[in-house]
Amino acid sequence: MSSCLLTVGCSLIHGSDGFPKEFIEYCKPLEENKVDELKNLYDTRWFTLNGIGHNLQKKLNYNRLINIGIGNSSIGLQIDELFRLVDLKKLKQQHDKVTVFLLLTYPSRYNKYINGESKTIEIELYETIGVNKKQNTDNVYEDAVKDQIKYINILGSICELNEWNFVWGCVDPVQEEIIKTNKLSNYLNHLIQTPFEESNEVIMDFNVLRENGLLAFDAHPNKEGYKRISENLYLWIKKNKPQLINNIIVSDYIVERISSQNPHAVLETINLDTKKWGPLIPWR
Repeated sequence: MSSCLLTVGCSLIHGSDGFPKEFIEYCKPLEENKVDELKNLYDTRWFTLNGIGHNLQKKLNYNRLINIGIGNSSIGLQIDELFRLVDLKKLKQQHDKVTVFLLLTYPSRYNKYINGESKTIEIELYETIGVNKKQNTDNVYEDAVKDQIKYINILGSICELNEWNFVWGCVDPVQEEIIKTNKLSNYLNHLIQTPFEESNEVIMDFNVLRENGLLAFDAHPNKEGYKRISENLYLWIKKNKPQLINNIIVSDYIVERISSQNPHAVLETINLDTKKWGPLIPWR
């Protein structure tokens, strides 16, 4: 059986920016283009070994991972890139089992088309996205969450039509409470429940990560933090949707990810043979 895990989200799905303090210090005296080069190298390799996607791929025993993770992006931009980069009809033909995992980004990241391109705009600049300035700003955040719900339903419907599995969650407790008050179709509302309902621990509780030393210098999860998140997701799936787990152990993994955080990026396949990588960064 051929299987594919498709992960969609922001930098937390991309696996980026979890740089250790030593790396940040090493980069300080370097020119910007050199820093970007090192970050891209570190980011690509580090994600492959330690990101949510590959960790979850191994736990679920899926042959292929397609990672659509874009730092500081809105859900609208993420879905646009998914449609641009992945031939969904071909995906259905290639794999017997497909699971889509969507991690909602922060509602403060709103989506708007500018000069024909999908752009992310911070909701604090709500007047730039055509919102009436007389609108109560307290409602802007909730409006943005409701916009996210639209994309959840779109992606959920696509999965249902293709007989794919769909799992989604969020990291923002305010966002989560707003979502719970909305009546979502079919099974989607159930999926917002956290992996450990009895203790009310969310999939990615940053306070828990911080208290346990699982955050990197820049406040993104570190290697162990991403591992903890992946384990939480796996435990939730094992409890609530065990049919998503493949019983056949996979020996050869395929990992594809968006090549950069820039417009018109492509999908690149990561070479998982770490022996051919050479040193990850100079100081190691």
